[in-house]
Amino acid sequence: MTSRAPLSLTGSCHCGRVSVKLRTSSKTLPAARACGCSFCTKHGAAWTSDPQGELVLSHRAPDDIRRYRFGLGITDFIICAHCGVPCVAMGMVDDRLLGVVNINTMDRLGDFAPASPASFDGEETDDRLARRRKGWTPARVVCAEDEG
Repeated sequence: MTSRAPLSLTGSCHCGRVSVKLRTSSKTLPAARACGCSFCTKHGAAWTSDPQGELVLSHRAPDDIRRYRFGLGITDFIICAHCGVPCVAMGMVDDRLLGVVNINTMDRLGDFAPASPASFDGEETDDRLARRRKGWTPARVVCAEDEG
């Protein structure tokens, strides 16, 4: 898919209480990766990002999301507390919040090419942070209750 302007992709969890927006710097869809870890495999998650874009996770109230960590403990998987969909994965890198979005939350999922398999087994913390520094999207989390 191509267009004349950079893309702005939107989506949400199943119940709609958590929404995502990925603004890209590109006119084409970013490639998706299907991580082979047991969490991503069990949830059927596939992730995409654009290091030149912006990722915004929005939710209505603080109790709409749950954070789950495992492995190295440096990533928050943000899951809807109501329907259980993992929406984004985020972590701090050099005092910046960076993240990836689960393409299965996207409204236009059919526009994405099949996700390529990816394995990050054996990656140490420094290697993982370096990879994220290069490839993950600057992110922010917005809670409607906090803005009201």
